[in-house]
Amino acid sequence: MATTPVTLGPQDGSIKVRTYREGMAARAGHDLVMEATTWNAAAHVDHANPAMSTVQATVDLGSLEIREASGGVKPLSDGDRKDIFKNLAKTLATDKHPQALFQSKSVLPEGDTKLHVNGDLTIAGSTKPVTLELEIKPENGVDRLVGSITVHHTHFGVKPFSGLLGALKIRDAVEIDLDMRVPRN
Repeated sequence: MATTPVTLGPQDGSIKVRTYREGMAARAGHDLVMEATTWNAAAHVDHANPAMSTVQATVDLGSLEIREASGGVKPLSDGDRKDIFKNLAKTLATDKHPQALFQSKSVLPEGDTKLHVNGDLTIAGSTKPVTLELEIKPENGVDRLVGSITVHHTHFGVKPFSGLLGALKIRDAVEIDLDMRVPRN
């Protein structure tokens, strides 16, 4: 059976980024959940032979929106939000590298409920191999793919944000949560 081309975007699921604070002044900052509102993925899905499937995804880093902010000595203000996005743009050099990219190299099924998607992730112009561990949850004619991956700023040559003379830092490890609905054709 040939692969079926599938195009996915925000209407088909979510890509969320979780950041955490650390350092002596961590109490002053916020742990954040941001969601990409502009992204697309082009997949070729082979339900009979998942190993023949491929996926390529692009995420517009400028489309990240804060969905949750926890911690901090005060609630997140509009000014705080502006500062966060200014610092994010500087940290990830989004003026030069406005997108994060993923290109699969292999898809390895584990039974009928899991996929290991190996590929290359490009952030801030640096490309590194990663493995997405996805759980398959059949729902009403679609396969819901749910998983997360931890990436480290420093693996991509990015220095995590720090402020207050280094007393407030963003943890090197960032979690990316994926929740996609892929049609079963």
